[in-house]
Amino acid sequence: PYYQPIMDNRTGKVLKYECLMRMIDGIDIISPGKFIEAAKQIGRIPHLTIIMIEKTFELLKDADVELSINFSAEDLAIDNFFTFIKKRLEQTGINPSKITFEILEGISEEHDEMALEFIKELKSIGFKIAIDDFGKGYSNFSRILMTQADYIKIDGEFIKNINENSNSYKISHAITEFAHSIGIEVVAEFVHNDEIQQTVKDLGIEFSQGFYIGTPQVHIAK
Repeated sequence: PYYQPIMDNRTGKVLKYECLMRMIDGIDIISPGKFIEAAKQIGRIPHLTIIMIEKTFELLKDADVELSINFSAEDLAIDNFFTFIKKRLEQTGINPSKITFEILEGISEEHDEMALEFIKELKSIGFKIAIDDFGKGYSNFSRILMTQADYIKIDGEFIKNINENSNSYKISHAITEFAHSIGIEVVAEFVHNDEIQQTVKDLGIEFSQGFYIGTPQVHIAK
């Protein structure tokens, strides 16, 4: 895992990080764009997810931060996936509220009852849930209520040109207003300059993530 900071716009502090998958080959750092499709084709995504969970949980034993981990549709097929997560939680003794599982918004639609039950189980023991890339596909607002998400992450395609495209601004504003109306906090991704960061703050978006806030690093900043 490489860790990308997520800043709380209300305090200006970074206490949250997203865990992003990287492969290390000697001195080369390989991004997911170069291996994730191959991993899907040979059915290795669940294996990689388990590695990320193992390493993230171990880090949280000694770090006073919050971390988020992505999981995909393929991960729902892992045998006893929830049992594995619960067992690692008990073994490490970490506070589950320090972990957010990020779910692509389409998962709950594609896998329906299986996904919703899994999310319900995670929430029942204290984990948080974020809906990732919200607005990218068919955004089913009723399913947001069903997942009882803690965060909505606005798709970066809207944020990265929010100051140049009026539709991107309107969509980001609408998502933020909807989220706040049902008590969900919002994360803006792809914040890459000061102008965008200021617009994000003006919209009342609670958290910012992107290269302007910080690039993914192998260690969490102390």
